[in-house]
Amino acid sequence: MILPRALLHWTIAAVLAAALVAGTAATAPAARAATDGSDRDAAALTTARYDAGQRPTARRGCTKRCFGAISVNPKDGVAYSVINLSQKKAAVKTAQRRCKNRSDHPGQCRKAAWTRNACAAAAARVHDGQVVAWGGDWGQTKKRAIRKAKKAVRAISSPPGKIKKWSAVCTANS
Repeated sequence: MILPRALLHWTIAAVLAAALVAGTAATAPAARAATDGSDRDAAALTTARYDAGQRPTARRGCTKRCFGAISVNPKDGVAYSVINLSQKKAAVKTAQRRCKNRSDHPGQCRKAAWTRNACAAAAARVHDGQVVAWGGDWGQTKKRAIRKAKKAVRAISSPPGKIKKWSAVCTANS
């Protein structure tokens, strides 16, 4: 789905920034252990957001069904999220495309979570400045999505490290 440049709204946030708008449906939870030996400092997890509508309203980008998605790159330590698109496929593909286009390691981009009229979040376990495990999930609220994403990361057997919120987004119709 190609959108006019005027609708592109990017926010690149600092460490563990979260994108907020608001979202009620299911996503496919994801949890992965990062097994590659990344030498890049991933302790500074960041997020970039693409919003099909410039404001958190259902009138722009989507009407009854608003989709969002999060793609992560464990090697770069960056999460790319998309919100308020009218189709799931478009949301997931856009998040993946943004990740691949803006990453130093495009082959490492992974789908973390998608949502419809709800919230999605991604979390990561960071050890010695590297992402060693990550996970994503959805929830009716942003807080619940974050809690479920962190729980997915805890379920992975990996080296010790602090589990941090990586990215969280909610669609307009949540």
